[in-house]
Amino acid sequence: MDETRAFQTELEDVHRSVEKLKELSNRRGAEEQVRNIASIQARLQKLNKDREFINAQEADLDFEITDFPALPKIMKNVKPYEELWKLALDVYSTIDPYLTDAWTRMPIEELDPDEIEDKFKTMRRTCNRSKTAMEQLKVKAPKNMAAQIAGVLDNFSQWIPIIRALNIQGLKKKHLDRINQKINEGKDIEMNLELSMDIQALGSMDIKKFTADIEEISDIAGKEYQNE
Repeated sequence: MDETRAFQTELEDVHRSVEKLKELSNRRGAEEQVRNIASIQARLQKLNKDREFINAQEADLDFEITDFPALPKIMKNVKPYEELWKLALDVYSTIDPYLTDAWTRMPIEELDPDEIEDKFKTMRRTCNRSKTAMEQLKVKAPKNMAAQIAGVLDNFSQWIPIIRALNIQGLKKKHLDRINQKINEGKDIEMNLELSMDIQALGSMDIKKFTADIEEISDIAGKEYQNE
């Protein structure tokens, strides 16, 4: 049947598109690849409907029903790539230092610690699944990208307790003064933390070295606020 030949041609073309995903690892192209995979998924959904139509015609004509085993296999194979590239887009739209609306470029006082921590945990779980999937598929480029994303998440995870500590209710100028005193101990050039700074600016101050001090002073601020 003409429909079957057209189906097979389209299925083979979609298969080639999915195979190309094995070679891609440039995280800067995440938005493009998410669109690309969405297009592949739409084509697969149409193929699935076409398969049902072809099988219905075969049944009406008492022909043997064609199984098309490649279709469900391709549909299954594309899912790990879809999850990986959606993760890449999610991570680099929230953590990428070059995006002005990313967490790393927003003033620390405007960040929501609960929202960030919840979203971060979701991204971490997805990343772990993606790493496992790419290792099982033995595809070098996507596996490397999953590892790179894991590294980005590992690095950002160190900022979460700082974001939470600096957004504690009750943090006042006197507490910031104590934090800055800790930061500037033994330094010739004074650098002062301000809540209007973003993570990029705080990173240049090597602020992560003082996480324990910041958390301790933040805890004091929180307790003082509760007792007011």
